[in-house]
Amino acid sequence: LNQVMAFAQEFLQNMDKAAPEQIDGIFNLIGTVADQLMKKKPYKGQLDILTKQYFIPLCKSDQSYLRARGLHCIKSFTEAKLKKDTINEIFKITMDILSSVQNTNSDQEMPVQVEAALALSSIASEHQEKATSFMKKNIGQILSNILYLSTKTKNDDLQDVFKTFLEDFEEEVEPHASKLADDITNQFIALAGSISEEDENYDNACLTAVGMLTTLENLMDIVEE
Repeated sequence: LNQVMAFAQEFLQNMDKAAPEQIDGIFNLIGTVADQLMKKKPYKGQLDILTKQYFIPLCKSDQSYLRARGLHCIKSFTEAKLKKDTINEIFKITMDILSSVQNTNSDQEMPVQVEAALALSSIASEHQEKATSFMKKNIGQILSNILYLSTKTKNDDLQDVFKTFLEDFEEEVEPHASKLADDITNQFIALAGSISEEDENYDNACLTAVGMLTTLENLMDIVEE
């Protein structure tokens, strides 16, 4: 681990001279040893700085795959001891990315948006107390965008993200429950009416549709009383 991180540190100090694919590679390497870094001194005390100086700026890269890599690193280091202002920066940048979900038709941005949803879910779940105020203001829009993205990508992980938000922030979700139920219903009808057994993605689309019904059931359980 010491050799790996010495190599990574030397690279980071000269990162302005590196090609984008090399930058992607080094952060892939760092993300791979995330579990070890969060457990061992002196690394675990430096992870807030690593997140602030490198992961968050990477999420603003001109290259979409580097933005996705930065978000993936944030998700990988969810359990690190992060300061409140660092967490707030993560909330802002993931929210900015998710806010464009329904306003962009670029397939190139979808992996970035999926990673933003996964990163936001992980950070918010791990740091619930610090997330409450942010969620109170934004959870309706967040869930609406995640639902739209789930339908668009047929990605099962996003159904789990939606469920996690419902479970962790019940009180914040309640005021938006009626609109979310409408959104789930409309997305389900649109998806169910657009697929046929001849489609290549038929199985994935069916799983997504069933997942929507489960999500609706979970939402109704929350507001039952």
